[in-house]
Amino acid sequence: MIYYIEIVFIVCLCCACTLFKKGIAWTKVFAILIFGATWLVLALRGSSVGADTQSYINYFWMIDEMSIPDLIGKINSPNRELMDVGFAIYVKVLSFLTNSPQIMLAISGGFYLYVVYIFAKYNKLVNPIYVLWYICLAPYLTAFNLVRQCVALGFCLLSWMKYNENKRKAYFLWIIAVLFHISAVVWAITFVAKKIKPSRKLFVAVFGLLVVLFFWGGKIIYYVLSFFPVYQYRYGQNGVYSDMTTQANGVVFLWIIIVLCAALVAFKTNWGQCLDSLKFEKIVYSLIAIAFFMLGNRIGGVQRIAVYFQPFWVPLLCDFGKMYEKKVELLYTIAVTVCAVAFFFLQIQSDQYSPYVFFWNNI
Repeated sequence: MIYYIEIVFIVCLCCACTLFKKGIAWTKVFAILIFGATWLVLALRGSSVGADTQSYINYFWMIDEMSIPDLIGKINSPNRELMDVGFAIYVKVLSFLTNSPQIMLAISGGFYLYVVYIFAKYNKLVNPIYVLWYICLAPYLTAFNLVRQCVALGFCLLSWMKYNENKRKAYFLWIIAVLFHISAVVWAITFVAKKIKPSRKLFVAVFGLLVVLFFWGGKIIYYVLSFFPVYQYRYGQNGVYSDMTTQANGVVFLWIIIVLCAALVAFKTNWGQCLDSLKFEKIVYSLIAIAFFMLGNRIGGVQRIAVYFQPFWVPLLCDFGKMYEKKVELLYTIAVTVCAVAFFFLQIQSDQYSPYVFFWNNI
């Protein structure tokens, strides 16, 4: 656990330094320090840290031993013997360059964390205190488990940031994400959301739809899974992973805060004069994440959909704080930071993350 505490300490130290050292150069220094700390803890973890780490290590060895014709044959097999095509090809290419699965974990984690940094910068949230929120509230710890989905999430976030600049490139990045993890198809929601004019009535409608999803989403999801035999086998009503539901614990309190922030931002914003075209999207995606996390308490695997939209929690929380005067915003920032760190420490109590073991101790 000490290594997770060190990450929080380094970020807090960088936050304190920003009071004395300002400017673009120092911002880059703080970013490098924080990125280095978070990446090293993620990249050097042993096979016992993270629920699926050992599975990905075994997958690397399996792909490494396959010939190209065998790999193509299994990719095209009707029962999908391999994971998604993009990830299988990615691992095969890496196996030509290295015989260490740890390199795969390090590169995958590095790519994901770098995209999260770009995402924070895109939302003008490069202050270390906001980066701490990303570490504690956004799926940093999820990257210890869902390696290929976090790579897919990285491509999805890049797609979202590139959409207004180059739609074709955005669609291309999304397709890559789907090739890495089929669940990334849900990112198509973001393309629809960008074409909708925001309003308070629309917020109420979206909130209503998400309530319906929570109560009756199970039937819809099981129906959709019936068209995908492999995933029906895994996550269907009697699937292999149907009992892999999430446990809310103290997280419900966090969900309530985010829902309240979303509602207040939605109703206090004059959407007719709002110049931030992405503000409404942050609200919608944050609520989508909560809806699927709540649904994940009853249906195994559904929480994977929520992971795609969880990074939008931080920009939403920041938008809420900026609605008030400086003194109130400062108190709010302190309160959120304390809650975020508490949430982080609650998470690392899980045997998925603790005790932390370096990979060389598993050899």
